[in-house]
Amino acid sequence: MAGPTVTQTVSAPPPPAGTEIGSWSGTGNQVTPAFNAPSSGDYIVAWTFSGNDADGAPGGDNFIISDTDTAAIALSLPNVIATYGSGSTEVTGASGVESFNVQATGNWTIKVTSAP
Repeated sequence: MAGPTVTQTVSAPPPPAGTEIGSWSGTGNQVTPAFNAPSSGDYIVAWTFSGNDADGAPGGDNFIISDTDTAAIALSLPNVIATYGSGSTEVTGASGVESFNVQATGNWTIKVTSAP
């Protein structure tokens, strides 16, 4: 007679530095799909945006990316009034499942990679 079957769940190892964790694109206000932060809690966010001008007035509209993890420190995520732009910054102290709240009137892309 066989004994009971034991199932053990093992977490996947953290991704090596520079590994793409996620990439999203959209138009307008959205929350990105959730992703798991690396076990270090540090990752790089790169973004681009364009056409961020709903009414054609000079200067563009507000473009904001905010991290939904209140423990994460993301001092240089964008909060700008512009029609287009790009940049990147490191997020530190992330604690598990992350996502971003994007406020925009135009098109945008976000790419997250594990920090070196």
